[in-house]
Formats: sequence, structure tokens, C-alpha cells
Amino acid sequence: MTLSGKMQSPLFLIHIGTGKTGTTSVQRFFLKHRDQCRQNRLDYFGLHLDLCDLQLDFPWLHTGQAFLFQQLNDSDAREQLSLALDTYFQRNQCIDCAFWSFEAIYQRPQVYIPVLMQLKDRFGINIKPFAFVRNHVSFLVSAYKQWGIKHKTGSGPVLPFQEWVEQNNALLSYGQKLKHWDDAFGENFLLFNYDACVDVVSDVLGLLPGDLGKNLAKVHQGGAFHSTPPDHVLSLYALFNNRSESPVLPEAMGELLRRYPKLRNNHPPLVSAEDLFPDTESAAFIAGQKLLRFDSALINAMLRSRSQPMLELAASVIEPSQFQSDYALQSTLLSMLLTIVEEQDHRIKLLEERLEAEFSP
Repeated sequence: MTLSGKMQSPLFLIHIGTGKTGTTSVQRFFLKHRDQCRQNRLDYFGLHLDLCDLQLDFPWLHTGQAFLFQQLNDSDAREQLSLALDTYFQRNQCIDCAFWSFEAIYQRPQVYIPVLMQLKDRFGINIKPFAFVRNHVSFLVSAYKQWGIKHKTGSGPVLPFQEWVEQNNALLSYGQKLKHWDDAFGENFLLFNYDACVDVVSDVLGLLPGDLGKNLAKVHQGGAFHSTPPDHVLSLYALFNNRSESPVLPEAMGELLRRYPKLRNNHPPLVSAEDLFPDTESAAFIAGQKLLRFDSALINAMLRSRSQPMLELAASVIEPSQFQSDYALQSTLLSMLLTIVEEQDHRIKLLEERLEAEFSP
């Protein structure tokens, strides 16, 4: 007899990764349609069991706190995860399918695989982990934008692309991690080529049992959620996160973007530093091109008649600009503007707190 008292074992689908392969789109879809899922005897776990209402005293079970689980040593992580999953399946014996999607699961096979194997033996659950993979070239770039810039996971300044890749080779060599899952689950481990997928959410819905996938497909509007922002916003993340010596979560910059949504608008690029701050030679050349030497001659004639020193274009010297490159100019401007935004945001928050305190009942 199985957990649900049926001849057929309940299905436990686990979306283990990898990152940057549409996982956010999948998670957003199932979160939005969670009630409809439950009506069809499917339970969505959230990122890390945060939607399971387990009432256990584990901080990582709270929404948005999955990173705390990643900080546990392997032994404690296995023990706590085992208790959490046992508690869930003991209390929920009327489901046909459980669904869990968290892109970092695949990275710790030494934690998750033993726990899932014990769960399978204890409750007779049909466990099917699955993952999407993509070519390493596009994965490198997308991963760098996410974990090198938007969510700065390392200490120190934002690293250049090549240096970041060299320091994160273990993360990027994800095939070695997936091989553990392949060895443990064999044909029950499902693997999909993200590059060949038209719609990741539709592919996941196709894994659901019975008519559940078809029912949910009716409310799926297609398209994908792109968590990587456009380049100008990503540059702002880089500038913001570069100021911190510690790792920085995306929510830090995200708060400013929510309060100042126009930052996401298109911002035309500034002309080059060379064009904005000409040197003596280029200014003299352009002056000659525009026939200003003739105009200078007219002025000099008038100065001469008045016994005044004459203008000498050739002797003109322009003080060099402090900006010797476009990067120096633009990063300085951005830093100044970001300082203004942050200071204004701080002042506004103080005003809001005062108003709330004054008018609250």
C-alpha cells in the first residue's frame, strides 16, 4: 500500500535546475496557479518547501530564506530536509502529485539524493527529478550577468567576465553535478535541452500526470519571464553592487528600481569623452575648419587699432580633462547620480516614517 492508499504511487516531480534555463518562468507560473493545482490534487512546494506549511523551526522554510539552507553543512542539511519531507508526506496523503522547483538542488547531490532515496523507500513515492541544460557559451554569459553582477555572490568588487568565470568553474561545470543524478535515478532522471525548447513551462506541464497538465495548459499564456534586466539596468546593478565589499542580493538594487521605475526607461548614451572634452589640438583643428581664423583676423585688426594684444590661436592651450576615457566619464556620472538617488530615497523614507507616526491611530 502506498502513501495515498492507492495502488498507484504518488508522483514527486522535482525541478532541480539548472539556473538560467527558464526556472523563474516555471516557478512564477505554478505560484500563480497554485490554487488550481491543489484543486487537481497537485501541491506546489515553492522554492524550498516554503509553501508546505510544515510548522517546523527551520529558518530556511520561510519564503525567501532558501539561501540559509545552502549555508548548512551537509550533515545538518540532510537531517533537516529529511524531517521536513517526512513531515509533509505524513500529513498530505491525498495528493496525486507533488511539484518542487528550485534551481540550486542539483548543485548538492550529496545532500538531496540520499534524502530522496530514503523518502522513496519509506513512502513508496515515484520520484522523478528533471533538469534543463543549455550550451555552455550562452550559459556562461547569462550566469555571469545573474551571479556576477545582478546577484553579486562573491566578496570584493564586481569582477570582469573572464576573471569571474575562472573563479566559478565549479558552478559552470554543471554536467559533473548532473552525472550524480543520472547515476542515482537512471531513466527516472529526465533531462531536456533548453536550447531546443520553445516554451519551458509547456514542457514542464507535459510531465504532469493525467489531465492535470492539459488543464493547466489552458491558463498558460505562453512567453517567458526574463530575470536578466536590459544592459543599462544591469550596468546600474554593477555600479551599485561594486560599492559593497560583501555579496549583494538583487533586492538591494531592486528596492530602488521599485521606488524609481523610470530608471528602467531607455536612456540615450552620452557622447564620448573625447567629443565632450576636446583637447587643444582638436579644438584648433575644428576652429580652422570653421574659418574662425578669418574671424580672428578681423578681431585682431580691431585689437591692433586699439593697441591691444592680439589673439593667437596657435598659442591656445586647453587644460586637459580629468576624463581620459569614456568609461571614466560615464562611471563617474553614474556614481554621482546614484548617490543622489540613494540620498533622496533615504530622506523620503524618513519623511514617510514621520508622517506614518504622526497620523497613525
